[in-house]
Amino acid sequence: MKGLRTSAVRSAAWLFLRAGGRQAANTVAFFAIAALVSPEAFGLASIAAAVAMILRAALQRGLRDIVIQRADLTDVALNTAFWLNLSFAALLSLGLLAATPLIAAAYGQPNLGPLLALSSLLPLIAGLSAVQEARLERAFRHKTLTIAQLFASLVAAAVGVGSALAGAGAWALILYNIVEAAALTLVTLGLARWLPRFQFSAREAREQISFAWPLMISFTFTNGNLRFAQLIVGLFLGPEATAFFRIGSQVNQFLTQTVAAPIVRVLLPVFSRVETDFERHYLRAFAAVCAFAFPGFLGAAAVAPVILPLLLGEEWRVGAELAGILCFAVFATVPLQVLTPALIARGQPLVSSRLSIGSVIAGLIATSIGSVFGVFGAALGFVGRSLITTPAGVFTASRLVGASWRVQARIILAYGGSALACYASARLLLLAVRPDGFAIWAVIAGAVALGAIVYAVSVRFIVRWAAPDVYEPIAAVAPARLRKFL
Repeated sequence: MKGLRTSAVRSAAWLFLRAGGRQAANTVAFFAIAALVSPEAFGLASIAAAVAMILRAALQRGLRDIVIQRADLTDVALNTAFWLNLSFAALLSLGLLAATPLIAAAYGQPNLGPLLALSSLLPLIAGLSAVQEARLERAFRHKTLTIAQLFASLVAAAVGVGSALAGAGAWALILYNIVEAAALTLVTLGLARWLPRFQFSAREAREQISFAWPLMISFTFTNGNLRFAQLIVGLFLGPEATAFFRIGSQVNQFLTQTVAAPIVRVLLPVFSRVETDFERHYLRAFAAVCAFAFPGFLGAAAVAPVILPLLLGEEWRVGAELAGILCFAVFATVPLQVLTPALIARGQPLVSSRLSIGSVIAGLIATSIGSVFGVFGAALGFVGRSLITTPAGVFTASRLVGASWRVQARIILAYGGSALACYASARLLLLAVRPDGFAIWAVIAGAVALGAIVYAVSVRFIVRWAAPDVYEPIAAVAPARLRKFL
C-alpha cells in the first residue's frame, strides 16, 4: 500500500501541473479573447462551445475507465474499447451537426448555426485518443500526459488569441477549442505508441457498454454542470448575459481543474486497488479535497471581483461580480467529485450516474428560477443547489461506502468554516482599502496573504483542537517534510 500511495502522490503532483498548465493557458487565452471581442459575440461562441464540450465530456469517462480499472486488460478488450469509443464520438459529432439548425432556432440566433457546425468536430477529435490517454493514465504516466497537454494548450492559446487580434470575433473561441483538441490528440497518439487493431468482440462490447454508460452519463452531467447553466442563461437572458456568466464561471472552472480534479482523477485507480479499510481511505481523500479546495475557491471568490475588471475592463464588471458568487458552488461539487470514483471502484456506477443527473436537474431548476431575477439570480440559484446535492452525496457515501455521515459533515463544517473565515478577512480588507493605480495589486496580494494566514491558523489550532478526527486525515496524507509542522 505504501508503494501505491507513493505512486498516487506522484501522479497527483503531475496532474496538478498538467491541469494547472492547461487551465492557466486556457484562462489567459480565454480572458484575452474576451477582452478583444464584444460581450454579445463572446456569448454566442460560449453557447456553441458549451454544447460541444458537454458532448465531449461523455468520451472522457466510461469506456476509458475500463482501460484504467481492469486488473487484467486483454488486447481484445482494449481494441473493442477503442472502436466503441470512436463510434460513439462519431455519432455525437453527427448528431450535433444535424441538430445545429434546431439549436440556433431555439435560441433565436441565426449566427449561432455556423459556430455550432464547426464545434461539432470536438467529440470526434477527442474520441480518437481517449483510449490511448487512458493507457498512459493506467500506467501512471502522467508526466507524459502533462507534456502533451501543455503543448496543446500553448498552441491553442496562440491560435485563439491571434485569431481574436485579427478580428475573428466569436470564431476565435471556437478555433481555440478545436486546435487544443486536435493538438492534444496528435501528441497523445504519438506518445502512446499504440495503434488499435481491427479486433472487436460483441460479447466484450456488451459488457463494456453495460459498465460504461452510467459513467458516461455521470461524468457528462457532473462535468457539464456549469455549461448546462450557461445554456439556460443564454436561453432565458440572451448572449450578452451568457458572456457575463461564462466569464464568472471561468474562475470556478479554473479552480475545479487545478485544485480538486487532479486529486479526484487519481482516486479511481487508487480506490480500485484498496482491498481493506475502504472507509478510512475514503475519509482521508474526502478531507484532503475539502481542505485544499474550500480555501482555494473562497479565496478566489474574495479577490475575483477586484482583479477581473482590472484585467478585462469595466465592461466585464458584471462577470467579475458573478465570479465571486459562482465560486461558492464548491460546496455542491466536492462531495460528488470524491464520491464518484469511490462508487465506480465499489461497482456502483449506476448510483453515481443517478446522483450526477439529480445534481444537474437541481441546478437547472434553480438556475431557471433564478433567471427570472436576472443573471445574478441565475448564479445564486446555481450555487443554492448545494442545499440538495451536498446532503445527498454525504448520505450516499455513508450508505454505500461506509463513511460516517457525521464525520463527513464535520469535515465540511471544519474546513468550510475555516475557508469562510479566509474569505471574510480577505474581502473585508479589499472593501476597506481600495487605492488607485498599481497600489491596488499590493492590496490584493495583502488580502491573499491575510486569507491564507487566517485559514492556516484556523485549521492548525481550531480544527485540530475541536475536531481531531477530521484533522488527522490531513496530517496522514501530507508529505513527510510537512508533517512536523502539522
